[in-house]
Amino acid sequence: MQNGVCAVCPESLVNNGKVTHVDHEKTVEEFAEEVFQGKLTFDEAYRQLWNDSNLRAVHRGCDYERNVTTRQTAKKG
Repeated sequence: MQNGVCAVCPESLVNNGKVTHVDHEKTVEEFAEEVFQGKLTFDEAYRQLWNDSNLRAVHRGCDYERNVTTRQTAKKG
């Protein structure tokens, strides 16, 4: 679906299980917040989290940077 390109940056992916990660476009934290707000049940959130439309292939470094940035933003907010 991504034609071998990282969903975060425009670089090609390598399918070797080390430098390519499967990432959630909408994060666990975002779904958890919706559960706490009563917008979704836990079961609905879990199904949506692992739905193919929420998964994407990314470089390990892109995944790491996104996770670090998300955590830093959450601490400030």
